[in-house]
Amino acid sequence: MKVKLTKIARYTTDKNNQPLILKSGKNAGKPYTSVRVQTDQHGERWISGFGDDINAKWTEGQEVEIVVEEKGQYLNFNMPSKVGVLAETVKAQESVLTEIAFKVGLIYNLQQEIAKKVGLGADKPKYEYPEDINPEDIPF
Repeated sequence: MKVKLTKIARYTTDKNNQPLILKSGKNAGKPYTSVRVQTDQHGERWISGFGDDINAKWTEGQEVEIVVEEKGQYLNFNMPSKVGVLAETVKAQESVLTEIAFKVGLIYNLQQEIAKKVGLGADKPKYEYPEDINPEDIPF
């Protein structure tokens, strides 16, 4: 979901000024950055997530792509997977190509109608050859 960031807060320590340390998972025991954001779509509700290289560059007023999950009374965010972003990009490009193909079809049909009106149908040659030249005799 694309959201506009209205407020951003980053924390590396808890309220007792102790470093934030992961309690479980493959990175258990390592410090982390907690990121909280407010968005135009979620109003005053804070959405929490983990800091990374991408969201470290976020600024207020910026539009970003995040995945928001409701966990009880809390909202959490994750960064969209690269595969998911790629799939959305391909889907958008497919939509554009479908529209282009439709418009090319319309142009082709219009061209065929004009050709029939001016006498360039499939049953008539587009070019008249001089009587003394046989098109079959041309070596190329």
